[in-house]
This record gives sequence, structure tokens and C-alpha cells, in this order.
Amino acid sequence: MPKGHVILRNVLFAPLNLQGEAVGIIGLANKPTDFTQDDADTATIFGELAAIALMNSRHIDQLKVQKANLEKTLAQVRTLEKLLPICSHCKSIRDDDGAWVRVDTYIARQTNTTFSHGMCPACVKKLYPEYYDQVYPQVSE
Repeated sequence: MPKGHVILRNVLFAPLNLQGEAVGIIGLANKPTDFTQDDADTATIFGELAAIALMNSRHIDQLKVQKANLEKTLAQVRTLEKLLPICSHCKSIRDDDGAWVRVDTYIARQTNTTFSHGMCPACVKKLYPEYYDQVYPQVSE
């Protein structure tokens, strides 16, 4: 044993099992007499209790992460539920800082969404009538 370590006269170990996998051990040492089967059974029970406590601790950690994710999602939903000031002409939105930003920029910031841009048939026909039939060929009936 390393210098300063307690001298071990006798030792009894029991595994900490979680779902069939050993994740640790519990050890008892230096009993004045030899360890008995009752001691082994008691150590096994303490090992099972410690394993249950460890499993509960892991579940609590998982719940905390899930709660944080849920709160973040709810905050995003609340952001999208509020009344948004929007320009009636260019459709820019006034954000929480008072800046006017394009609607796609605003939504991308609030929801972590990426946009691709294109033109709907009505806008192509209005802005580029000479290309409309090429872009949106008529379906013969």
C-alpha cells in the first residue's frame, strides 16, 4: 500500500449494477472478524441501493436537460406568438431592439431557420412577363 494508506486486514466488495452493467463497486474493510455471508448479502443490498441512487441521479440530470430544451422551445413559441410590427409596404419587421429587419432575417434569428429564395408565379408574371412561360410552362389540357 502507498505510504499513509490505511492498512487493509480484510475486504469485501459488491458490484453496483445498472441494467446488467457493473458501473462501480462498494467496498467494506477492516471488520474485526471475518466477513460472513450475511455481510456479503448486506453489501449486495447496499450496492443495489447505491446503484438505484446513481440511476435516479442520472435521470434527474436528463430531466434537467430536457426541461432546459423545453423552456428554450417555449420561449421561441412565445416569441412567434406576440404581435409583430410589420411595414405595410416592404414587410420588414421591427425587432425587440427597434431595428427594422427583413421578415426572413427576423424569422431566421428567432427560429434558427435557413431560407432559400425564389419567386412565386405571380411575381414572375408581374416582374418578368417575358420569362413567365419559360419558367412556368402552361400545361396543355
